[in-house]
Amino acid sequence: MESAYFKDIRNRIIPILDNAKEEVVVAMAWFTSGELFQALINCIGRGVHVELVLLDNATNFMYYAPDFNELIKAGGVLRIAKVENGFMHHKFCVIDNSIVITGSYNWTYYAETRNIENIVISDNKSVIQQYRGEFDSLVHRVRQVSQSPRLEWDEIEECRDINFEELNYEIERIAKVRNLPERKVVKSSTVVSIEERPINPVSKYEIGIMATTKGNNRSMLTIIPMGSKLPYTATRELYNYSDHRDKVVCVVLYGNGNSRQPITEKAITAITTGRSDEELTIRVQFTLVPSGDLFAEICCLETGKVITVKTSNPDFVTYAE
Repeated sequence: MESAYFKDIRNRIIPILDNAKEEVVVAMAWFTSGELFQALINCIGRGVHVELVLLDNATNFMYYAPDFNELIKAGGVLRIAKVENGFMHHKFCVIDNSIVITGSYNWTYYAETRNIENIVISDNKSVIQQYRGEFDSLVHRVRQVSQSPRLEWDEIEECRDINFEELNYEIERIAKVRNLPERKVVKSSTVVSIEERPINPVSKYEIGIMATTKGNNRSMLTIIPMGSKLPYTATRELYNYSDHRDKVVCVVLYGNGNSRQPITEKAITAITTGRSDEELTIRVQFTLVPSGDLFAEICCLETGKVITVKTSNPDFVTYAE
């Protein structure tokens, strides 16, 4: 049996997944379809081994895409193919080593509702063997992960490997299907300009983070002192302890005297997840430049994960006489 399909492709795939008995392996460049994702979760629930190799692309890890951590928690295996190891552009799955589904069709709403696509469903043993061999080759090159990325909107806007038109269409379709608020993602742009500014720019405010002392008192820890000559960069190392790690929020502040204004805040678990050490080292680096652009990195040295803050406020800057 070998059949080609050009319409209603998702509904051709789901019944085959629903009939899987032992194993489903998938290599997919882009994957946003909630229906196909649920079909894989249902396979795992029936005791079917599910393994997915997924391209390392922000579209797969945005908030509106399936949370592939659910596949891992259910007992599936996730591997993320890094672009530097070769652009993993595959779109195929092998079911029970008896059926292969392949073609141009990514498992996305964009492919389902907008593109002209195709798949071939085959039980040809020679063809299946070749696709299974290719999947095994991917397994040897692509490491298994214990946690899937989940990207914030500002992280996606900074990406350089996204077609934003396609991404926004995906978001529009998913929002309608899942009854979520629709939003547009705008690609960050770089603007080069020449401006005249007074000489001797300095920091107008103290800029730092909210820290907790050993006495459990919370106060602002200054990273960039008021009056610092710009550009100015400062680095501090702090410690985060396991007994209250899940309650710590990293708050970036600016102000003078007793007046403090938040710039942003983020749970520290965003960079400490996966470690149970009694003590973790948090390196904080702030840079303020004369334009008022502030760059902040809060990095956990043990995990290598980083919270990045970028903001621009000309009011951060004044000029010394």
